[in-house]
Amino acid sequence: MSGRAILQALVAGETNPERLAELARGRIKASRADLVAALHGRVTAHHRFLLQLHLAQIDALEGAARAVEARLGDALTPFAPPSTD
Repeated sequence: MSGRAILQALVAGETNPERLAELARGRIKASRADLVAALHGRVTAHHRFLLQLHLAQIDALEGAARAVEARLGDALTPFAPPSTD
């Protein structure tokens, strides 16, 4: 979740490493200082465009995986063990 939030902020134009590091949630291995240091850099409009394309591809693939899982669940229903209710 943290990585996705940081990438979305980069796509939206955020470049301040401190503000980007604030988006990190939960347990991460890197210290805050290491995270801030890693977020220093130059992100151009072209980088933001490519990040946006990649995030859209990830969303599409996750949606496709959910659709396949739902279809498999429906297809396997006749083979489920009988309920013991």
